[in-house]
Amino acid sequence: MSTTRPYSPGDRGPEPGAGGASGASGGGASREGAIAEGVPETAPASATAIGGQTRRMSFEGESGVVPLARDFTRQALHAWGWLPAATADQRAAAEDVLLVVSELVTNACLHAEGPDELWIACDNKVLRIEVSDRGAGQPAPRTP
Repeated sequence: MSTTRPYSPGDRGPEPGAGGASGASGGGASREGAIAEGVPETAPASATAIGGQTRRMSFEGESGVVPLARDFTRQALHAWGWLPAATADQRAAAEDVLLVVSELVTNACLHAEGPDELWIACDNKVLRIEVSDRGAGQPAPRTP
């Protein structure tokens, strides 16, 4: 990823007028039922502990989940004021967030039975990103 471009190659930022994750504290639905606003009752304990803004995306019935997760995250970053970035350091931080989301969702695709939900919480300058998967097993440590 480049820190000299406003968006990563192939990424053109949020689409103007897209429903997506707009608004200050909740997320609109870019796809029917894919995105929920606020923190529902079934939120992970870590998401409810954060006092800021939270967004959730369900991957149920979706294909192309990695680009979908990146777009959802990018729209949330725009709504929370992380994008457009004013400096190269802020732009690099936003690109790092998008990379982490891509990696977590990809890992759920490769090592579990696919991602279930993506949670993003923002509390001032702190972001928490969680991806739950559909796998029935528990992670097991491996010998390096």
